[in-house]
Amino acid sequence: MKPFLVGFEPIIALDAKILILGSMPSTISINLQQYYGHPRNAFWPIMNALLNDNPDQSYSGRKNWLMRNNIAVWDVLQHCQRTGSLDANINFTTAKTNDFTRLYSPLRQNSCRLKF
Repeated sequence: MKPFLVGFEPIIALDAKILILGSMPSTISINLQQYYGHPRNAFWPIMNALLNDNPDQSYSGRKNWLMRNNIAVWDVLQHCQRTGSLDANINFTTAKTNDFTRLYSPLRQNSCRLKF
């Protein structure tokens, strides 16, 4: 049987203007309990380049850095079964999406751009 995976709570500040959506954290990210935790994931270097800034390299420092820059991060899926880390291996009959209405209040007064 495929492992049952549970995603993370969102990283969000009340003044967030940008929401970056993923699908479901990788196996390594889940083990580390960190968004984009795999060392070869390009997310953090890309964000560094886009913002022309380097955050504290600790995970808590990176989360605070995103929030200071009005960036929220969450995944579309709350939980699912998947073998490995590829989205192609997600068993969508077991998948449940996150409740995005939870983000409505913090984001409602800001324009929000979705990034995939």
